[in-house]
Amino acid sequence: MNRDRCFLIMRSSPEMIHYEEDGLSLPMVGCFRQFIILLRFSAKVNWFALVIAILPHHIGAQSDESLTIDKYLQLRYPTEIRLSPDARWLAYTIREPDFEKSAYQSSLYQFNLESGITERLTPSTDCNSPQWSPDGELLAFLAPTESDSSTNQYRIKSKQIWIKPHPGGKARHISLAPNGIESFVWAPDGKSIAYVTHEVLPESLQLLLREKKRRKNDALIVGQNKIRKQIWLIDVETTINQLLYEGDYGVRDLAFSPDAEAVVFATNQTGEADDVNYDLWLLSLGSKSISQLTTTPDSETNPAFSPEGQYIAFLTYASENAHFAQTEIGMLDLINNRRTRLTEAFDFPISAFQWRHGTNALLFEAAVQTQTHIYQIDISSEEIKQLSPANDPYNAGFSMAADGERFCYLSENGTSLPEIMLCEIENEKITQLTRFSDSLKVYRLGRQRVFRWENPSGIELDGILITPPDYNEALRYPFILALHGGPYGRFKNQFLHSDPLQVISQAGYVIFGPNPHGSEGYGYAFGKSIQHDLGGQDYRDIMSGVEKLIELGIVDSTRMGLMGGSYGGYLVNWIIGHTQRFKAAVSMYGIFSMITDWSNSRFSRWQNDYLGGYYWENPDAYRRHSPATYLMNIETPVLLLHGELDQVTSVCNSREMYQALQALGKPVEFVVYPREGHGIFSEPNHQIDKLERVLSWFNKYLGGGIK
Repeated sequence: MNRDRCFLIMRSSPEMIHYEEDGLSLPMVGCFRQFIILLRFSAKVNWFALVIAILPHHIGAQSDESLTIDKYLQLRYPTEIRLSPDARWLAYTIREPDFEKSAYQSSLYQFNLESGITERLTPSTDCNSPQWSPDGELLAFLAPTESDSSTNQYRIKSKQIWIKPHPGGKARHISLAPNGIESFVWAPDGKSIAYVTHEVLPESLQLLLREKKRRKNDALIVGQNKIRKQIWLIDVETTINQLLYEGDYGVRDLAFSPDAEAVVFATNQTGEADDVNYDLWLLSLGSKSISQLTTTPDSETNPAFSPEGQYIAFLTYASENAHFAQTEIGMLDLINNRRTRLTEAFDFPISAFQWRHGTNALLFEAAVQTQTHIYQIDISSEEIKQLSPANDPYNAGFSMAADGERFCYLSENGTSLPEIMLCEIENEKITQLTRFSDSLKVYRLGRQRVFRWENPSGIELDGILITPPDYNEALRYPFILALHGGPYGRFKNQFLHSDPLQVISQAGYVIFGPNPHGSEGYGYAFGKSIQHDLGGQDYRDIMSGVEKLIELGIVDSTRMGLMGGSYGGYLVNWIIGHTQRFKAAVSMYGIFSMITDWSNSRFSRWQNDYLGGYYWENPDAYRRHSPATYLMNIETPVLLLHGELDQVTSVCNSREMYQALQALGKPVEFVVYPREGHGIFSEPNHQIDKLERVLSWFNKYLGGGIK
């Protein structure tokens, strides 16, 4: 049989790839960048030997190449990971940029833990949420589906549920939700899937709205254009859908009971981002009736039944002030009608958990200072044991096998990309499954480490410190102070940050990211400590860290800049209004006026939590804690960057600051990014532009190089 084919291989990933084309398999091992092979082969040609023969011999060798922003965005690493029930397969997604379209696409892969071979399952599309069926024979995921114009059954490129038989077989979409699928979960018997979608408006109303839009008589009443979320059930075999719950505006977080007779879900009823009062409800699949399980003012989300069905675990907050209250695991005992806080004595915020089958325990991940670790808690004794290695600073995103004995997770440090690890719990064995970080070997990277110092009160604080490649202690380097958002956020000792700090360090800058009072991962009291004191204790902590770096001779105090986004942008605006020691500032989507921000944010409760009320109740607090109040003190040149569609910290903040500084004749530049929301992260070309502007600004006012 003639197998005359053209084969194109471009930019191989750092993991082992098993590519299939018409029944032929081409294993590709190793990492090589921008290397293009065009093969024409037949059944008579030893094509595998040919590939090996023409691979460059310097693969894996060190290089002096700089890590630029476009190369940084093209780094390949896993995001979502899901271990199959039998722990033989792993599904994961990889996100990649499409610079031509200025968009990100995600592809789905499966990894065979026995052979070490990876197979790509989907083309470059926007797929996510891989989930194995309980028997491991099917892999479900969300991916866009083009619309059928003849039937108008579903919205163009709306996300639908796709099913792929395992290990081989063609993927097919099984849902036709007109407004797409928001989330889904397998039933324990694997015969059906429950999902959340937005309701479909009656056709008559849709026609009316379309006609009003055509006539441009389409005024919107604020707060009255919401659409309910509904819960549906789809039969995997027949693809028949049935409506389980007419819905409300806040439905989220579905989980089946072990007997598949009920679904628990969370809702705040309103769907408002500012409303954190989520309760748990139980939906009976037989009667389609709902009953409320929790009625406290606390928030209960992410529910999960215990394997035998007696308990429902969930995430909750340590207090009602959710913006600085760390998350805990709560638990409902359905038999004894009792509610407890399972991790109340564990003073670190928890981001995810999963029941461990065959035991009376839960696994969870938590933020601990600059690290993230995976733990196990026994629900009877409440004994907690750390499962991830202490010397690996970032371990998260875990997924457990059905036997409860093995789980996979992502591990990362200051100079590595996320790698997939396998942990065997009982024998405490950890195996690295991937080598994505090999792609970093060609770059000159700065050193990242945890830096500790004492503030004026003698309290030890920490953060991350990045020194440039080839750093020389005898020389003096320009300095950039990086500030995280939140303030209930933190700098982690990992390679991937919200801004590409390693790329900035390539330009010869020392970068310091402190975790002052108000940061997460240091206990509830620490996170709450700046309530009513924004720009107070955190500002003093930050400056004491800067002073320590100057004292140690690491920082050139005459060439210091600062940058930050969200609350980090607020701190930039605040600091340059209280000191003129910094020669350049980059404020990204930050707060300028507390009243303006409260009036235009979807999260206006933030001000209420931190300032203690509305601005008409406590106007002095809003004035004292607004950077706008200290505008006349600003002499530092400021670059303002903001997303046009930001609903968290509205672009009004940066526009007001720009208008005022311009009127005062102060050096300022204001850049607005269309289509971007909070963070300027959605389009890769915008990220490149943002980083280039940041570096240009600092190079202009701080000067590159060393002294």
